[in-house]
Amino acid sequence: MQRTALFMGAIGLVASSAFAQQPSEQLRRFDRMIGNWEGSGEVFMGPGAEGMPWTSVSTTTRILGGHFLQEDMRVDMGEGMPPMIWRTIFGWDSEHNRPLILGVSNLGTSMAGNMYWQDENTTITVSHGLEEGTPYAERSTTHWSDDGNHFVTERALGDGPFFVHVKGSMKKSEKSINATDLENSVAFAEPNPNLRIFDKMMGTYQGKGEIVLTPGADRTALDYEVSVNWMFGGMATIVHAPATDVIPEFWGYSYWDVENENIRYFKVDSKGSYKIFQALPTGDGKIVYSSTYSVDGVLATERLIISLADDGTIASVGVNVTLGANAPTEVMAARYELTGGAPAKTVQASFKAGSCCDRAAKADKTCTHPCCIAAAKIGEVCSKCN
Repeated sequence: MQRTALFMGAIGLVASSAFAQQPSEQLRRFDRMIGNWEGSGEVFMGPGAEGMPWTSVSTTTRILGGHFLQEDMRVDMGEGMPPMIWRTIFGWDSEHNRPLILGVSNLGTSMAGNMYWQDENTTITVSHGLEEGTPYAERSTTHWSDDGNHFVTERALGDGPFFVHVKGSMKKSEKSINATDLENSVAFAEPNPNLRIFDKMMGTYQGKGEIVLTPGADRTALDYEVSVNWMFGGMATIVHAPATDVIPEFWGYSYWDVENENIRYFKVDSKGSYKIFQALPTGDGKIVYSSTYSVDGVLATERLIISLADDGTIASVGVNVTLGANAPTEVMAARYELTGGAPAKTVQASFKAGSCCDRAAKADKTCTHPCCIAAAKIGEVCSKCN
């Protein structure tokens, strides 16, 4: 029985009522985030730097049966700069008993960190990474009240001191963010060219195949729809599959991981589970996604293999799972048929006519001018070209 439970937890594909799970009670702490918000404040690019004003509009809603919250946010820095857009997913990591934060942005950066409730009205989020090869660390402290919140984000680069990077406040608002409009927002900078492997995969597919729901069981027929589209002007892809009587509804996002220099993909589903994959093209018409995680303390490795047709569309998808020291088990195999197209990708925010970025965009290429490369590495755009 334990092996069966572990197997089901690993593949994360059972959706029948017999195995339905209720959202974690811990998620109720996030209820105060739900709604429409307006924000304002200042951002400081370094110690002693002059503050630059920002304003924001955001909408937070429950998704996937209440197992996750989705925050869509637009930040404006003033005339002449494209907006900064984020989609952040909040949930509860039951395996590690802690809040979960995942997200993507039109800057080409991902949103991830460790969040803690210091008390009922105070959250602290910490994160770290590399920025142009230099280590950084951040701590955001948010104080909640009945009508909103105020926060401060402190940052340190290398062995330098911590400084106030962002400060501001949020209040409830009548303004809202439309999710589809947000997904169709333009990129803040030029998307990484490695993401172009997804160009011809866009569209709506019907997947038909078989799935193994328990170890040693007969295969169960699988028939489901999945859509793959660009979002944020090509900075990320968004994948969605409605629930069937066999699989749960899920949303997935692919993006370029600047720090690790590879493609990352994360997915969340209506069972409350999540997975983070590293994706590697094999060069022979396949993309291999791999993820390692634990299920009730047992190590699991999952490989999702996408095979592409000659025209670049998805031909088939297979999934195998290894639990502990056991041999790999194929848990799913499906053929894909393209049933609908996808909207064209919005390549980039507007460039100054005749600039190097403008010429590169018209040729469907990435600008290689040094000033533009330097700006893109830190999630900004070159002021000479925009």
